[in-house]
Amino acid sequence: PVWFHESSYVKLLTSEALMKDPRLSITKIARDQSEQIHIKFLKWTLGLSNKASNMVCWGDTDRTPMAIRTIKQALDYAGRLELLNATAIQPKSLAVCAYREQVKMKLPWYNAVTGVRQALQQDTPHSHTSVAKSAMENMFRDVWKAALREYPKLSFYNTVKRDMSYEPYLDLLNHCEKRCIAKIRASNHRLNCETGRYLPSKNSSSYNSEKENMTWRKSCKVCCAPEAKDLAQLPFHIPIIEDEQHVLVTCPAYHHLRLDLRDDVKSLVVAWDAEELCHLFDEGNIRHFAKFVKKVLDVRFPKEEGAGSMDEEHSDSDTTDPRHHSIRNSSAS
Repeated sequence: PVWFHESSYVKLLTSEALMKDPRLSITKIARDQSEQIHIKFLKWTLGLSNKASNMVCWGDTDRTPMAIRTIKQALDYAGRLELLNATAIQPKSLAVCAYREQVKMKLPWYNAVTGVRQALQQDTPHSHTSVAKSAMENMFRDVWKAALREYPKLSFYNTVKRDMSYEPYLDLLNHCEKRCIAKIRASNHRLNCETGRYLPSKNSSSYNSEKENMTWRKSCKVCCAPEAKDLAQLPFHIPIIEDEQHVLVTCPAYHHLRLDLRDDVKSLVVAWDAEELCHLFDEGNIRHFAKFVKKVLDVRFPKEEGAGSMDEEHSDSDTTDPRHHSIRNSSAS
């Protein structure tokens, strides 16, 4: 309770600003020191880089900010003090006197507790804090869902994700496959649609030319001949962008891998229906689809994105990687 009132989630909750600007609220929550540690842990577990979107970390693991757990502890603490003050056999005991003094001084932590109760419409000080925790988690899920639509970079993730929920791919034994799925979902890969967005420094001599060729930088170099770069400035020229859909569905470089797909999974991939794509990540399909995605990234990035020499030692039955159990075990605790 000493520091929880400084949490951005508490400030947003008590000021009723949580849903006014969902994306801004998400940004402020992620800046809390405790949440930064939490997010780093989730990204390490998923095998994502530090630049990956925090939205994917929360959404795929179904973990809410640490501040919510801290608020529950603070509410429990305040409830015990209030109960002790109301039923104290010795009204001049140290704990009771300290509590009365803190209330009288209107210390920030107690004001924050009062504000949280008002925001959650808890009429009595001894209301069940588990109910309050559930209410706060539901509020965050609503903010997360509203903010998700405001991230253009997560267009593929918006297609395959509807609500915050634990994803079956997190239970894959092979960490390389789990990492590849996480990278594809989070657009945290090195396909040209992602790397082409980044320009060299403005002080660089190639900055202007690279900026003019932004679209070309995102194109598939397998499907677009080098000579096509000269046509990039023409208004009618539309290069083939190397994005998730192109790599998984149409690029001829991976046609031999698509032939090995199971028929039901292949139909989902080839159709690429926005309403059906989420079924690729269902429990019955994810293992087969993850193997396919890993093979595609192995071909595209034999060293960077693929298993590589370090990861080949982890077979399908390998469970020695501590990241395999970390989310599930920590969620249970």
